[in-house]
Amino acid sequence: MSIAEDGARAPRTPLPGAARESRILPMQMRLRAMALSLAAAVAVLAAHPGCGPSVLRSSDEIGSAARPESSPLRVLATGDARGYFEPCGCSRDQFGGVPRRATYLAAARGAGDLLIDVGNLTAGDGPLRTAKRRASLEALAAMKYDVFVPGPAEVFDGDAFLTDLGKRDLVAVCANWHRTGGSLVLPPWKLHRTADGRTVAVVGLTAMERQPPDGFHTTRPDDALRAALRELRGKADAVVVAAAMPHPDVQHLAAAAAGASLLVGGCTPEADGDAKDAPPPAAPLEVAGDLGAFVTVIDLSGDLSFGGSRKVWLDEGTPEDEALAAVVRKYKETVSNLDPGYIDRLIEGHRAKGFAGSHACAACHSKEYAVWKQSRHSHAMLTLEAKQADRDPECVPCHLVDLPPAPSVRANDLGLGCEMCHGGSAAHAESARAGDAEPIKTPVRAPQEACTSCHRAPFAKEFDLATHWPRIAHGK
Repeated sequence: MSIAEDGARAPRTPLPGAARESRILPMQMRLRAMALSLAAAVAVLAAHPGCGPSVLRSSDEIGSAARPESSPLRVLATGDARGYFEPCGCSRDQFGGVPRRATYLAAARGAGDLLIDVGNLTAGDGPLRTAKRRASLEALAAMKYDVFVPGPAEVFDGDAFLTDLGKRDLVAVCANWHRTGGSLVLPPWKLHRTADGRTVAVVGLTAMERQPPDGFHTTRPDDALRAALRELRGKADAVVVAAAMPHPDVQHLAAAAAGASLLVGGCTPEADGDAKDAPPPAAPLEVAGDLGAFVTVIDLSGDLSFGGSRKVWLDEGTPEDEALAAVVRKYKETVSNLDPGYIDRLIEGHRAKGFAGSHACAACHSKEYAVWKQSRHSHAMLTLEAKQADRDPECVPCHLVDLPPAPSVRANDLGLGCEMCHGGSAAHAESARAGDAEPIKTPVRAPQEACTSCHRAPFAKEFDLATHWPRIAHGK
């Protein structure tokens, strides 16, 4: 539930969900979640171009993000970035990215305001996951977040997360994450001082894990919240609850938030909407997340009660903060050096699937080859090279499906070859070279399947096969 400043419900955006399974998501699932979330943002903005204060673009707000005179405190909340450091650049109008976020936060944040992130910094596994976690913590520290709440991704990483957290100037809180034996892993809350001298407590909560890593366990967040609210009586003028949990779970938690001024929850991939049986909330509930594509801005009134909110989408018109852009470049350099043999293994994998390389098609299919050679498909790796992502295992598989015609040819000069759409053709090419009257046929993928396997949001929004197919149409 998102409450607009005029008291009406803001247009809802489909939320991604499922905290536990998202701890280490396969690439396709993560991309699907990103596609749904960012496509939904575009749909909201397109359908409601004049929808008022509840859904805005960051570039429109910068320089004119006037806060209500009656608001002594603004809460700015983000979360669920999952290592999404910047838009990939494959399509226009992609939202998100920490360099844009830093620019917007610097413009919107005032003295004494409260900046919160509700967790799930990373995804994937192995060294890539570690690189994402470390770069994400570095970014939050650079943007001077007041409070970080660990999500399921951080709980899953356990001591590895805590070690990296300890190297950053960043306060993390969580009232229901414990070590075996009962002690809390982190402080349950932080006391924050407003510009006018009042005290606001921020209570952190994470999703309850059935199988946390060895040495840790989580308890019921509603029980932990009630206990925290009791302990905070007389210690704070207001309480903000920050919950790194799937949205339906946060809706249930809101029933236990009596006495809090605000509850901010993180959304996670695959949440399909509201909890059908959620009881009435005891405090205003706002959502932050969607792969870091927007900032949730909440103004509290003079008595520190809810005064209004909006989602501010980080759009392409927002300048990138150079310090945070440097953090992203450093991350990319780290990823590029994680696995020097990755590209060679990928190419050998294509060869093992019976690929011959697009050059093997040219002799018999010269017209079709000429159409392909003039397309951007033929050199798709150059796009990644320009983005310093040409060794990123999350990007390369959609940009490199071909074999080099000679060992001297750079992998970065390749792209999506004929066999991306038509399947491995080594047997077919060999049969044709041998002069067989009827060469072995190559399996042909349907054009729509071949195109939409990559051309999907956020990489290509509103992709229409009938419109785009004529640009590369060839053969019969």
